[in-house]
Amino acid sequence: MIETIAVLVFPLAGALLLTAIGQRAWASRVNVAVSLLTWLASIALTVRVINDGPMLVAGRLFFVDSFNVFLVALTAFVGFTTAIFSRGILCCSKRCFKRTSLVTSRPFSSA
Repeated sequence: MIETIAVLVFPLAGALLLTAIGQRAWASRVNVAVSLLTWLASIALTVRVINDGPMLVAGRLFFVDSFNVFLVALTAFVGFTTAIFSRGILCCSKRCFKRTSLVTSRPFSSA
C-alpha cells in the first residue's frame, strides 16, 4: 500500500516543490530526482502486485491489477526520461536566450 501512496504523492510533492523553487539553476535536478523517485515507487508497486496479486488501496478508491500497474510503471518511466531530456534542453535554452533578445523586431511595423 505504501508504494501506491508514494506513486501518487511524489509527483504532487514534486510539483509543489518546483513551484516554490521557480527558475533556479538546480530546479531541473530536482525534477529529475522526483521523477526518479516516482519511477522507483512504481517499480516497487509492480513487484508487489506481481507477488501479491491485485489489490484495493486507499479505502477501496484504487484498484491496482497486473495490467494497470505496468501502465503506471511505463508512464513513470516516460516521465523520468522526459525529465532527463528536458534538463539538457532547459540548460541550452537558458544559454541561447542570454545571448539574444526575445523581441528582435516589431511584428507590425511598417518600416
